[in-house]
Amino acid sequence: HTGDRFIKTPITDFCYLLIPTFHGLLAFTNDKISLLSNEQCTTIYNGKILDQSWNEKSHELYISEPDKIKILTLTGNKIGDTTYLLPSINPLKIKSFDSELWITNGESLYMYKTVYSPDKKPVKIDTPQSNEINELFTWQNKLHILTADKIYSFSDGQLNYEKSLSNDFCNGEFMNLMDDNEGN
Repeated sequence: HTGDRFIKTPITDFCYLLIPTFHGLLAFTNDKISLLSNEQCTTIYNGKILDQSWNEKSHELYISEPDKIKILTLTGNKIGDTTYLLPSINPLKIKSFDSELWITNGESLYMYKTVYSPDKKPVKIDTPQSNEINELFTWQNKLHILTADKIYSFSDGQLNYEKSLSNDFCNGEFMNLMDDNEGN
């Protein structure tokens, strides 16, 4: 919305996620990411998107593709740099938290302390054997792991049990949860 008028964008596919950033509005479809800024729409990514994570502090967009992770660094209103990670697992879910990048294939959990170290090797985090990982999310300034029946948080270098999910608490469906600027 600009002044008293709406501006039509060239995005014609269903947009499942909008993320406001310093650079403009990131708009996500199944196979495209666009940056809407100053009444212009620029496609910054084309390809299959398994998951994504925006790091507001580093201005980096992490995109999980089959067998790799693409890192786009936004500078101004365009891509300033692109980096790739080739993890040993298919990264179905990813979450950038502080300077770390967390990835899971639904069975194992890995953490990159930094994606810019020379060897770029992730650390495997021990998880409960019987729980498939459905989602990674941040809440109250902590990384959380959602399984089919439990929520865990990661702090002090270990995974901690937080809460059991029952039918009274949750119907087992989880779409997306994001922190606001205060970590809520």
